[in-house]
Amino acid sequence: MTRSWIIENIAPRFTKPRQVRDHYYLSNPQPYVEALALAGLLSFYYQQPPSLGISSPQLYLASAYLLAEGNLGQKSFPLFDWLAEESLLHRDHQNKLALLDQHIASPTGYVIKVELVGSKPKIWRRFTVSSAMDLESFHQLLQDIMGWENAHLYMFHTQLGHIDNTDETDLPADDIPLMAVLQEEGDRIDYIYDYGDHWEHTISLEKINKRSCSLPKVTAGNGACPPEDCGGIWGYALLLALTKKENLSEDEQDQLMWYGMDDDWNARQFDKDQVNTLIENTMS
Repeated sequence: MTRSWIIENIAPRFTKPRQVRDHYYLSNPQPYVEALALAGLLSFYYQQPPSLGISSPQLYLASAYLLAEGNLGQKSFPLFDWLAEESLLHRDHQNKLALLDQHIASPTGYVIKVELVGSKPKIWRRFTVSSAMDLESFHQLLQDIMGWENAHLYMFHTQLGHIDNTDETDLPADDIPLMAVLQEEGDRIDYIYDYGDHWEHTISLEKINKRSCSLPKVTAGNGACPPEDCGGIWGYALLLALTKKENLSEDEQDQLMWYGMDDDWNARQFDKDQVNTLIENTMS
């Protein structure tokens, strides 16, 4: 609900939250009086707060009452203070994305290294990709390169904020190019796959080439992709320990079989040619 109260077009002369609060919110409080009253009613009838993070209908209604009474002048009003800050952050994000439009017409090539955090032996890949690829497509590429099955949600942690492909996000992955979050050699972002197992990856921009690298290509790598739904990096470590154990119990044998690790699992195995063939077939 509150996300719809973010001001989309703030005049350039307003650079401080206090200015946005006074000019856009306190100067026209009536829409928020009605919205807060509605939030209070929803909280009362559904026995839960709609979205503001306060626990009782009385607090929603008290906030609406204060606004309706007026006489706030330029006093602090926590909801509006927060909204003003969020509105300025939103404007900054939009401005950064607008600047990128100037460069998308002539993309460059990136040399990227992705590494699975906490993996032993290290699981990593190095590959080339166009800087203009959107982050939704980049996610799909990471799935193929790492060996995942694209069966769970994902998120990028970047300097712009959290980027994903859910309906609730303010930063949709398919609208944001890779160059928006990786701009200079040495820049890094994080990629989380599967919120349950929490497979965390670090993604580093190692080199910028002049050619666009329209077709991604893996140039090096190490380590087999862990099985999906095995309990994250710690669960995978326990499974690797079982592969080295002699005289497995029947339950342990069944566990390795369930995860496809019963036939001489090689934790260091990686075939870049096989992955490049998959990428070529997928993107052609």
